[in-house]
Amino acid sequence: MAAKPTYQDLEKRVRELEQALAEQRRIFDHLPDHLIIQDLDHRILYANKTACDSINHDQTEIEGRYCHELWNSSPDPCADCPIPDFKTGTCQQHFEKVTPDGKTWRIRCSPLTNEQGAPDKILQIAEDISETARIRDLKTKAERHRDLILDTMQEMLAYYD
Repeated sequence: MAAKPTYQDLEKRVRELEQALAEQRRIFDHLPDHLIIQDLDHRILYANKTACDSINHDQTEIEGRYCHELWNSSPDPCADCPIPDFKTGTCQQHFEKVTPDGKTWRIRCSPLTNEQGAPDKILQIAEDISETARIRDLKTKAERHRDLILDTMQEMLAYYD
């Protein structure tokens, strides 16, 4: 039978766990993407420094607040919010969203489950793809413009034949 840990052993283990948690938070805070954990009621439980900086708030100011209030200035959840789907069993979602500031985001959401295997939190990672989306839109416009020119040229050639 293993001996019961002493108070000093427990204190040492708590310090080790606190250091490990602080190191994880430091790593998360240096990610270039937004990393947010929410409960199923849309309340933010954790947001990394990158996410907080994007809306000029401190981490302590946003924890417990609704995501849609902070990022969309809306009292209601976003129409494309994945949380209702997670409540009914959807595994993961990936989508793009344009925010009121004009930025385009690639958002990946995954459920975090409790001990019983039921989703109780959502992990959301949002990557700013504004530049990529802008280039993609320019390519699409250029292709439409090229097609229009080709169609016009074909009509002109047919007219002169």
